[in-house]
Amino acid sequence: MDVAVEEKQEASPALPHETLITAGNLPLRTIFGELFGYRDLVRFFIRRDLKVRYRQTFLGVAWIVVQPFVSLVLFTVVFGRLAGMPSDGLRYEVFAISGLVIWTFFANGLTNSANSVVNNAALVSKVYFPRLAIPIAAILSGLVDLLIASGFMLAVLVYYGVDFSMRFLLIVPLTGLAIVATFGVGFILSGLNVLYRDVRHLVPFLTQAWFFATPVVYPLSLFPEGARPFMALNPMVGVLEGFRWAVGASSDPWSAIGLSCLSASVLAILGVLTFTKAERRFADVI
Repeated sequence: MDVAVEEKQEASPALPHETLITAGNLPLRTIFGELFGYRDLVRFFIRRDLKVRYRQTFLGVAWIVVQPFVSLVLFTVVFGRLAGMPSDGLRYEVFAISGLVIWTFFANGLTNSANSVVNNAALVSKVYFPRLAIPIAAILSGLVDLLIASGFMLAVLVYYGVDFSMRFLLIVPLTGLAIVATFGVGFILSGLNVLYRDVRHLVPFLTQAWFFATPVVYPLSLFPEGARPFMALNPMVGVLEGFRWAVGASSDPWSAIGLSCLSASVLAILGVLTFTKAERRFADVI
């Protein structure tokens, strides 16, 4: 008996070949497959965010239209009238609104996703689910705002007599490109904000700097031709250039769109990898 016990004890060291699999080293396909399995939870988070967003506000969902309307008036007066900013052959009002609406979705997506995991700390610490579901829902809930704001944009375009053509259909895939870009940056911010709470204070400065680095109130053609490819590595540049071409702008957006597709894809992959790596430390700091 003693010999048998010793043999079992000597055989036990063979077990260290076991590997602990964590969220940080799962392949991307597994991560997305798990998220698909929790799609009902993502829908729940989206509905919850929509209910909370405009609760106890006087204007409610009207803020979705008020925000781009006020910005449109200010930018038209300051940049269109006083500064005489060129607008790629469009009326400045059309030029501005076609960039403002999709930019607002992007900026709000960064803000909402950056704080999303921290705001759900109690849930994250008690229940298992793919943590990426939280920033995904925070970003996708903005699509409702985008849809309503797009109705306002459409009204402005009709008012100023925009001649709609098949070009306008390009807005649909461009919106998808904007979503991918927002996912990428939003995942990075939401993961880092759990580890370093300074991130939430940096987000307003980041979005403001990104606004001025993106041709929201000015055309890309304002820059020398050699600098435009570098500008287009900003994924929102291709989105805005494409939106304006879709409503009749004279500039060719395709090279900018191609570069922005590339940079948005890289950002999305980098965002998932950054978030899942940060997720391994969530339990220690949240």
